[in-house]
Amino acid sequence: MPVQELGINEKIRLLRPKPYDNVRGNFIISGWVLKSLLFSDLGIDNTIFLDILGIDGNNWRSGQDLNVKINFLSIFKKKFWFTTRFQFYSSDIPWIKQSQGRVLLRLGTRQNSKVLFVPIIVKELEPADGADQEIIQRHEKLGKIIEQYEIDLENWNKEMDEIRQSNPYKINVTENDEWMTSIDIKDDDLLKKIIKIFSSSEAEFEDKYKIAKQAQKEKVLAEKYKDAIEWRGPLFRGTAHKWRGFIIKVHSDDHGSHFHVIHKEREIDARFSFPEIELIDYKRSRKTLKSKEEVAIYNLLKNKEVFEKLKKEFEKRLS
Repeated sequence: MPVQELGINEKIRLLRPKPYDNVRGNFIISGWVLKSLLFSDLGIDNTIFLDILGIDGNNWRSGQDLNVKINFLSIFKKKFWFTTRFQFYSSDIPWIKQSQGRVLLRLGTRQNSKVLFVPIIVKELEPADGADQEIIQRHEKLGKIIEQYEIDLENWNKEMDEIRQSNPYKINVTENDEWMTSIDIKDDDLLKKIIKIFSSSEAEFEDKYKIAKQAQKEKVLAEKYKDAIEWRGPLFRGTAHKWRGFIIKVHSDDHGSHFHVIHKEREIDARFSFPEIELIDYKRSRKTLKSKEEVAIYNLLKNKEVFEKLKKEFEKRLS
């Protein structure tokens, strides 16, 4: 079996459980992290973020935080130890069974997007005759698959930005205007003639033509990165609203009354308080919202309909 997939320069290491260890429903997670990985503009941030992923790479459990103990002697240390006890819920059984007992721990810090992936096995939920060979092989390389998806999503966003610059509204046509995705005419001359029939002026024709061409380019780009885009979609269960590439999400096992505003391609994961709708901080992210976006999100979530959707997601978490 391959060795543990270490974080960048081994800045974070998990000592328990080890890669491919068999764990039960309740187990200890412990290891160390270099102090340099915890530095922020405000000093040392003692939070390590833990996510649990199924064999398809979907984020099934998110929001579990590990807190590094820091005291006055910390200034002399180069690394910090952390430990916590993790427990699966009965509601986790179906997806762990679907993964044939194979799951992935993902750890990272707020200041560094590089993370540590550690594959483990929930032996009690493995099939009696063992896991399928295909599942075993995917489990071994799942961390690398997810890293590639995230690289692809970043490239997709950069290329999409280049395309959207031709649009006066600077938006992704296919994400904001679904009817545009039905346009698939590759003959430029024919397309111009058809659009011109429905145009009341030359200016309107030019705008429609540009947007139609943008929709075609976006569809081609989406096909190029379709695997990563499909992987991104299921990550956002508990979603209250989607807006211009942002996902408004309530994690099922988060502590406290806060929700997340996530933009996967731009690597933004902002935490807002509820019901105040005030920015708290950023989870495992150095990328931030623009000031105009923060105001726009505030105004969006103060909309009665959107606010009620968000409220219902919090109620589901408590039920």
